[in-house]
Amino acid sequence: MCRFVKAVVVVGRAVTLLLLALSITEAPRSSAAASSSPPVREKRSDDGEGGRRRYDGRPGDGGGRGRRRPRHRPPPPTNLPNRRGVAIEKEAVAIDAARIERDLLLSSSSGGAFREEDRAEYEREEWNFASDELRGVDADQEEAPSRMLRAIPARLTALLSLREATAAARRPLRFALHASKGARSAFYRGSSSSGRDDLSHLRRTALMLKRMQIHLRVARRALDKAGIAAGAEAETETSRRVGELQESVAGVARRMAVALLERDGGSPSSPSGRGGFAKARARFDRGAAALAREDYVGATNHFGGALGLASNSLVFDVALFEERVKNALADRVLGYALSIAWQGQLYHGGAALGPARTANGDPPARLQSPAKEMHVVSVSKTLTTIVLLPLMELNGLTPDSTIAPYLPGDWDLGVGADDLTFRDLLTHRSGFGQISAGNTYAALRDAIGDDDRGSTSWCPNGNGGYNAGNMGFCYNNGNFALARVLTTRLLGIEEILGVDLAEMENPDVTTSAVFIAASKYIYANIGVGVNCRPEDDDGQTVQYNFPDGGASGYAEPDRRMECGGIGWHVSSNELAGILAYLRLTNDVLLSDTARGWMEEGFLGYMDPGNYGWIRDAFGTYYMHGGDWFHGTGEAHACAVAFPIRLQVGLVINSARRADMDYQCDLLQKAFEDAWVENG
Repeated sequence: MCRFVKAVVVVGRAVTLLLLALSITEAPRSSAAASSSPPVREKRSDDGEGGRRRYDGRPGDGGGRGRRRPRHRPPPPTNLPNRRGVAIEKEAVAIDAARIERDLLLSSSSGGAFREEDRAEYEREEWNFASDELRGVDADQEEAPSRMLRAIPARLTALLSLREATAAARRPLRFALHASKGARSAFYRGSSSSGRDDLSHLRRTALMLKRMQIHLRVARRALDKAGIAAGAEAETETSRRVGELQESVAGVARRMAVALLERDGGSPSSPSGRGGFAKARARFDRGAAALAREDYVGATNHFGGALGLASNSLVFDVALFEERVKNALADRVLGYALSIAWQGQLYHGGAALGPARTANGDPPARLQSPAKEMHVVSVSKTLTTIVLLPLMELNGLTPDSTIAPYLPGDWDLGVGADDLTFRDLLTHRSGFGQISAGNTYAALRDAIGDDDRGSTSWCPNGNGGYNAGNMGFCYNNGNFALARVLTTRLLGIEEILGVDLAEMENPDVTTSAVFIAASKYIYANIGVGVNCRPEDDDGQTVQYNFPDGGASGYAEPDRRMECGGIGWHVSSNELAGILAYLRLTNDVLLSDTARGWMEEGFLGYMDPGNYGWIRDAFGTYYMHGGDWFHGTGEAHACAVAFPIRLQVGLVINSARRADMDYQCDLLQKAFEDAWVENG
């Protein structure tokens, strides 16, 4: 009887929404949304009880969780044009959400009864991402370009605020700050932003580094002159800091040059090479000599010259890239699908090898295919970020806006929860990892109310933990699962339904339904269908061990009630296509502003600052990997947007052989090895 009443309530709500929809004019959808073609063209404070408060704009009165109190509600968003003139029709999303909500209530995944694996096994994916192996940083990473180019502007800003920085020094320091931002922008955006597939973005970065060094030298001389006039017998502290910054800038230029010269084989100073490479090595040697005598301007100039000569001698071979990826996967996994978007087109329609389902373990047998959907595990975080950022823009928010106004009104806020920002969630710095937050509505509510969330610096990794620092990076799927809850208020669904989340009978079901409906709406703009459950008409892709012993594998269950950090099912073709639209188009998936947030802050991407194995000498690699472990099978995935017009989706439906590289590392190595000397 209870289930019947629930169904009647949902149907009544859906009828109300349908009547509302008839009174509005629905914006025309894009042609891509109506097309069944692939997304890229085929190229054949604490007054309350327990020191907690709720977000109602005033201190709590110590009431229980179910007690209703007045609170400030964010203004509902309007149907603002979503970048290219296509409106986000919140009413249309609400109608689809009502259908999904009804399905959830009538399915086995309703009421918290959805299938969830044993906790220890379920969390192994998080331990893997937080493991020392993946976070390991070698000594050379000290000069990793993406890290240094992000830190240098902040260091220059700090120098400008020092009292010792004289007026004569401030002017060149400001010019140096401007050049540092130019270098960072060139390196982060890559050559794909200008429609090129060469290393011109590295040459632009090197040019900005040279300009920065010149301005830093002028600033340092001005500081030394002022110190002498003031009677200083030694170098001033500010001058010393500028010198350290000059050394760092020269180190970035050196690191970039080394990576390119290694493409010719041997060490950077090896006498081998011909043409441009021979000249580049000579310039590199002069740069090394200048660096040894602390001539940072000369060193940066020579390293930049070496980089320019080497980069002009290299071209990218996409066929070699594909070959290297296939060779690295051969006989190391049971089945995989690989899709390459090259210059905005699907390269050879994608590739696949091995079974999606085995005849002995899970009949009927099916082969892997680049068009066959599969659970992409933690790559889901990138897909969820693409959904969340437009909704933030819709409300006039930025990544540094707080999330508290968009949480349910009956959720208790633990210590510091009212200061949490969207950036904290999207970069795993919310404290969720430190308390091992879960993905369900109830688990997320408990995590937000947990006073220990920001008080511990111990981040678990399955091997005893490591010290990440209070509110430091600590990987947890719950950061992105919370997007399910935030989406409802970001879209103003409560106003449409005329009921507050706190008063809904099944807020967990409603928020999940709204999130999935909003995601479907946004991705429909590029012809991609998404969901957090298997929907493959040709038989769900099953996950296996390697080697396969003929036993049944692991069939992914419905994860709509825990979707966000995990759960999305898409094909490798769709993964590559999504990244191609994201990188090569404006105002289709994201506005230029939102894409800038995502790229500069590594929102929904793996930040090289947290994963020392990510090499970025050829530019910034925007990527996310994912790993899923179960006793009867595994899943692994990676999606990468490289600095040229190359985007890659890779899904693997089995365990990996012990000697196989991590799948994202495998892709970046293949990318770097596919640059060959021209002629």
